[in-house]
Amino acid sequence: MIKHPNWDFTTEVVIAALNEEDGVGLTIDEISESLSLCHILVIDGHSYDKTTEIAKDHGAEIIFQDG
Repeated sequence: MIKHPNWDFTTEVVIAALNEEDGVGLTIDEISESLSLCHILVIDGHSYDKTTEIAKDHGAEIIFQDG
């Protein structure tokens, strides 16, 4: 992990997701509760459901997969 001076987290968690609206929120919540000072990044494969909206609502940063 590259440490940026403005980042306050100590752990970066990367989650790959595609149409995971039923589980992504719970997964993010469980990770957040288990790890202090973590940054959660969801890499979305262009989901057709509400995966990205739910992930954002639970505090994750979203980026989209190329290709």
